[in-house]
Amino acid sequence: MRIKNTWQWRPNLVRFDLDLKNLTLYLFFPNFKIATTLTHFQKERPRPEKLSVYLYIPNIVGYMRVLLNCVAFAVCFSNKTLFSLLYFFSFCCDAVDGWCARRFNQVSTFGAVLDMVTDRVSTACLLVILSQVYRPSLVFLSLLALDIASHWLQMYSTFLAGKSSHKDVKDSTSWLFRLYYGNRIFMCYCCVSCEVLYIILLLIAKNQTENLLNVVVVSTLTEISPLSFLLALTLFGWSMKQTVNVIQMKTAADVCVLASRIMDTSALSRSQNLFFFFSAMAKPVAIEVYNPNGKYRVVSTKPMPGTRWINLLIDQGCRVEICHLKKTILSVEDIIDLIGNKCDGVIGQLTEDWGETLFSALSKAGGKAFSNMAVGYNNVDVEAANKYGIAVGNTPGVLTETTAELAASLSLAAARRIVEADGFMRAGLYEGWLPHLFVGNLLKGQTVGVIGAGRIGSAYARMMVEGFKMNLIYYDLYQSTRLEKFVTAYGQFLKANGEQPVTWKRASSMEEVLREADLISLHPVLDKTTYHLVNKERLAIMKKEAILVNCSRGPVIDEAALVDHLRENPMFRVGLDVFEEEPFMKPGLADMKNAIVVPHIASASKWTREGMATLAALNVLGRIKGYPIWSDPNRVDPFLNENASPPNASPSIVNSKALGLPVSKL
Repeated sequence: MRIKNTWQWRPNLVRFDLDLKNLTLYLFFPNFKIATTLTHFQKERPRPEKLSVYLYIPNIVGYMRVLLNCVAFAVCFSNKTLFSLLYFFSFCCDAVDGWCARRFNQVSTFGAVLDMVTDRVSTACLLVILSQVYRPSLVFLSLLALDIASHWLQMYSTFLAGKSSHKDVKDSTSWLFRLYYGNRIFMCYCCVSCEVLYIILLLIAKNQTENLLNVVVVSTLTEISPLSFLLALTLFGWSMKQTVNVIQMKTAADVCVLASRIMDTSALSRSQNLFFFFSAMAKPVAIEVYNPNGKYRVVSTKPMPGTRWINLLIDQGCRVEICHLKKTILSVEDIIDLIGNKCDGVIGQLTEDWGETLFSALSKAGGKAFSNMAVGYNNVDVEAANKYGIAVGNTPGVLTETTAELAASLSLAAARRIVEADGFMRAGLYEGWLPHLFVGNLLKGQTVGVIGAGRIGSAYARMMVEGFKMNLIYYDLYQSTRLEKFVTAYGQFLKANGEQPVTWKRASSMEEVLREADLISLHPVLDKTTYHLVNKERLAIMKKEAILVNCSRGPVIDEAALVDHLRENPMFRVGLDVFEEEPFMKPGLADMKNAIVVPHIASASKWTREGMATLAALNVLGRIKGYPIWSDPNRVDPFLNENASPPNASPSIVNSKALGLPVSKL
């Protein structure tokens, strides 16, 4: 079967393809096998099609080397001089067959393997002979093991990484490794030194049980002869070669381990390729690539739930690259490396710092769009994006209900002290029912306060009013007529059924909500006016047994003041999904039993996260394709219908007006 070899380079980052779609090369390991196809992009020179690979000139030279070695080892004890000449001549032929392969364009996998096997077996045989001549014999047997292990691991890792030569180590962080394989003279010196050293040791051995250390010291320090001079000259090259072998074995082993781990954990689709990116050989990074021959290159800085977003991009001719770097938050430098020299769009995350540097890099790479997989975009310098003409997308309209559900969950968990009780039970402290054990708050008939009655705030209010028959007080700059009508209608329904009706009230200030409500949920946008919206003074006017919930943005609460308030008021409880300085919490917060803290999971339902990924991908795709902007970013159901093609529009571009982008008439 045929292997097609080539390269694709980026500064400080080397890319290797592993195509797992068509399996053409099998590498066998103990008890399992890895199947790969090596695919690349370099044009090949024409090669004679009729000539058998077995008859290639470099391979014929290889057969001669095998014959020379067989004769050499047959006479190694009876005629050491003849052995040395034949062995060294065979070694020199190694360079000849390489020259022939390049000169006559007769490079072949068979030839490379034949060359490797001949080198390793001949060196192994010589080391075995030396182990019988010198003591301690373990020295030469250890050198034999190191030589074979390092070269065979390097050969396996070469195939796994999609390289055409085990000598390609430009991605290595070891200067010695790069020097060895990058400088023919230095590599030749080290290899010749090893073989010459071993031949000299055989030639100068007078008995069959020589002491290795004594022979080396005597030959190099006391005797003056051509052989002793050569011995001294070759020791340095030999030591460099063994050091390279150790480095080679370690780095190759890392690649093999990574390949095994990824193949065990990744469910790769039929159209998917697996790429290895190496910014340092010891720390390889896996990149999933879909549709590698796509016209447009779209990068996702993190894996995202679902596959629909990938398929939508592929269907429109996009090459999709998904980074699997094991860092929760990518640095600006990480993302610049991912963008590279050619990138049409990026799908990023709320934790990334998208400012002047990244938008400049994306613009230079030909990029047109960036989309957060989030409704918020506080991490984005929109003015910088405008400067470089980059569209900025977000994903509203898809996480309303799921965020409201988490706020409701935190409300109930805090009111009934569920997390405290769970920890108590798991610790084995429960000895029986007690009248005062984890007494919490009844929500029915209490007042729920909502600060920010937008889509999520209103959805949360409806859940608490209808689900727990709570009264509502809310504060918002704009009147929420639909919410008021809902509460009024539900109150009339309860009254008609003989129950106490619920009521609503629009507060004139946030302080009014904080004073009157038993349960307060925060849903404002984050800007200069809402930073530390809930501070020490406003916490002080709340009820002593009130519950505060925040699923909006962390900095709307002064977290340090909140810790002090929780410590001073043990019956005051809080449920937090976001934090002032994520991913960190203020000192003391984690120790508060009256605080429930979860790691920013408000949108973490399967349907919602897959929908967010879809919207983010369509934001980028729409800009690449030149589609107009969807007229209402909060009504995105047409984009989420899996049984129909999405509209030809970008769902939500926050700077569309600044960029003068047209609005869809659909």
